[in-house]
Amino acid sequence: MQRFLVFTSETPRAIGIVPLYQEGLPDSEKNHQFLSISLESISNQKILVSIRLLDIYSNLDFFERLDIDPIYGIAGIIYDEQEVYLSLVSDADPIQNSVNEIFRVTKIRLLSLLTGDFDYNSTDFPYDQYSDSENEFYAPKVDNSYLGPYSMYNVKKKTSFYRNYNVRSFKLISYLEKANLYFSQTYDLTKSQQEQELDKLSNIFDPSSPESEQTNFWHLQRFKRNRFRWNNFMLESFIQFQRRMSFSEYTLFQKRKYILNLIQGYVGCYESYTRANYSDNAPISYMMISRLSASRIGARFLTRGIDDYGNVANSAETEVVVSSGNRWSLSYVIIRGSIPLFWTQQGIQIGSHKAELTRSIDASVPAAKRHFSELITHYGMVHIINLVKALAYEGTTVPKSFLNSIDSGNSFGELELGIAYDVLTKKLNLHELIGFTAFDYHQKVKGGQFDNISSLMNCIAPVMNRQRIFMKKMNSDGLFSVESWQYGVFRVNCLDCLDRTNVVQSEIAVAVLYTTLFERFSAEMQLNAGEINSVLRQLFVESGNALSKLYTGTSALKTTVTSTGKSGLSGFLSDASKTIGRFVQSSFNDKNKQDIIDTVVGNKQESSQSRRFFYYDPNFDEFKKCLSARMAKSTRTENIRFFSTTFNAGGQGCSNRGMESWFGDAIRTKANVIMISMQEVVNLSVSSVISADTKNRIVWTDMILRFLNASRDPSFDEYVLVASEQLAGFTFDRRCRRADKKRESS
Repeated sequence: MQRFLVFTSETPRAIGIVPLYQEGLPDSEKNHQFLSISLESISNQKILVSIRLLDIYSNLDFFERLDIDPIYGIAGIIYDEQEVYLSLVSDADPIQNSVNEIFRVTKIRLLSLLTGDFDYNSTDFPYDQYSDSENEFYAPKVDNSYLGPYSMYNVKKKTSFYRNYNVRSFKLISYLEKANLYFSQTYDLTKSQQEQELDKLSNIFDPSSPESEQTNFWHLQRFKRNRFRWNNFMLESFIQFQRRMSFSEYTLFQKRKYILNLIQGYVGCYESYTRANYSDNAPISYMMISRLSASRIGARFLTRGIDDYGNVANSAETEVVVSSGNRWSLSYVIIRGSIPLFWTQQGIQIGSHKAELTRSIDASVPAAKRHFSELITHYGMVHIINLVKALAYEGTTVPKSFLNSIDSGNSFGELELGIAYDVLTKKLNLHELIGFTAFDYHQKVKGGQFDNISSLMNCIAPVMNRQRIFMKKMNSDGLFSVESWQYGVFRVNCLDCLDRTNVVQSEIAVAVLYTTLFERFSAEMQLNAGEINSVLRQLFVESGNALSKLYTGTSALKTTVTSTGKSGLSGFLSDASKTIGRFVQSSFNDKNKQDIIDTVVGNKQESSQSRRFFYYDPNFDEFKKCLSARMAKSTRTENIRFFSTTFNAGGQGCSNRGMESWFGDAIRTKANVIMISMQEVVNLSVSSVISADTKNRIVWTDMILRFLNASRDPSFDEYVLVASEQLAGFTFDRRCRRADKKRESS
């Protein structure tokens, strides 16, 4: 395990991350460099960070060592209320029974890149209340032998007057320390075993040969986005720094482990010793890794649905790895994510929480296509398991009036959201690549009939057989070879993608792994069916609790069903108390929590709540000149025509009369986007206003859309409704061409 000392300099302000001296290593393998981080410039547009690898012997004399424990590495850079912090992982707990060295972050230290006032904090002064003579008695004897030659460097003096962080920075530290963050210096937690193997196979050139370096294949590999590296935004300047390295420099930098790739979610391990026909009698190791995406992360009622980039809320990949020493390894991946529509839900409601679409189903198609295309690229075929209420129109055409009501921004329940999801998947026209199974979980298990989940398992059994599982075994020559790949993935969702999702995911994963273990290895070792079942289910319970706490603030519901397959009075009471806890959390704490999350992962950059950091490249000006010269060849401009209109309906119903004079200019000019504002769309009576009647709006919306598409040039793309809002008697609609949906959303 590589650890680091922290040095600082004040003229100019810089922070040095110095690898601990490693006794016994040959001189050729020792690290004679340290990483120096400083700010080059700060402006309203961007912050430039200078990152340099400096020689220890000629540059470290200008720094002072901080008298703190060695750190594990760098988590990234954070901007918070006019302060710029370097975030360091100062303490971590090892994951028990892990074959690899995996740690959970427990302590974070923020060091300012602007001032040295925060270099020490209250925890660094545990014995200051004693006199010097008492200090010798009370203070524990510290073994500083680990410092090696670094003990000769100057130590920054501690003063009794240290500066505290502001309140928000304290909250930032508290969130990071409780955020279920994990890292490993020896194992890539951000990628499944299959993805790691594919990365190896994709590097078809020998990177050490001059020919491969000319192809820059390895360089292109480093530009791939790491989907589950949670601190992508915080590490952006460091990633840019690495991309400018040569292959040899990059390889050496990776070995030094300055940078920590964090995942958020859960890592759990369990070992079981069993009789086997192996001479080493290696244990069976069970490991579960749940990776939560940071692309659309947030609190429950503040983060729902999809965004324009195809990211969905509460998106997580869960991988179960079962292995036996270095002999064989199995890996099975299953994913979850919010329903990929633009929808929201208010947190404080009486009764069931109503949802509403912020964009129509048609307007959600481009983002949904982007979402599923990324899933298909990474996993192959995607099979959706939708656990929300049963689709009343499954297998038949959904009535137009029903869809108009949903598209028009009316509040609706889980049933309508499920129908909208089904309609959306059909509009994608990817039937060969996307499967869809609807399973009304609450209806099927009503009255504690949890055995009815078996009907779902029977239904998807053919899909499970086609998807298979990733498996590799060691050959006689001591090398691993892949014997099976996983050709697809189940995408499971309910409303929150928590409780019902946990139950069904555990059933699927246990069934796949249980079957594979007994089919492939029962002849080699004595497998305990009960132990396999209980261990895997317990790992799913712990994973579900971890993901639920991050999204809602409480543990998951239905944990007894996940672990035992049934529930009783104790489970009911436990779920009731957690439900109350979720209500309190969403009502009083989620807003502050969301603000902290936005700062850490880079949301709301336009409001300066979080700022991007860029690596300062001394040659950037020259690069910018070349880029500007080539800009004309790689870009194009296009005119977009907007048509905006207003109309007072006087509380009257819609008719086709006068549409030509109203929208004639929009048709003739081939407007890309049409914005319509209407007043008195309902009678301004007390009853109409109180009931928020939307019937007139729905009729007007449908009639206008029909007219526009009937009157347009046949060579011109049809118009679709993007969004519709109504406030009492006032309504606002946005429409655009089908081809412009993606552009209009941006």
